[in-house]
Amino acid sequence: MPEKNQTPTDHIMKQAQVFASAWSLVGGVFDSGNAMADAEEAKEELRDMVDGLLQSHVEQIEGVADAMESLVDWHANKIRQLQELKDGAVAGTTIDFGSDCSVTLTEDMSKGMRAALAIALEFVGTLPITLSRPA
Repeated sequence: MPEKNQTPTDHIMKQAQVFASAWSLVGGVFDSGNAMADAEEAKEELRDMVDGLLQSHVEQIEGVADAMESLVDWHANKIRQLQELKDGAVAGTTIDFGSDCSVTLTEDMSKGMRAALAIALEFVGTLPITLSRPA
């Protein structure tokens, strides 16, 4: 039964010890004829454990990369949307809020809206991470 609070490295180290012990019996006085097979089996189990740990780490890294890519794309989309709103905020533009509610921007309203959107763009700013994408 596995002990509590053991890391995957602890399990791998225990298996490495099993492999080393099995290998030490090969060709010795305590070799009952199956020591090589036992050692190979222990080595294969150790290899599987190491491969499993590495694969787990690869999957975690890929998950983080996917999340980062989604975040970068989301941020770029929000910046683009805010910039489009700011660029479109000109006198005479009608904004439809649905439910028979719309507002046609006056010159002062469009200046205020552009100022508010410029502030929003400044608050959102540049995402403090970058992402290299494969070509």
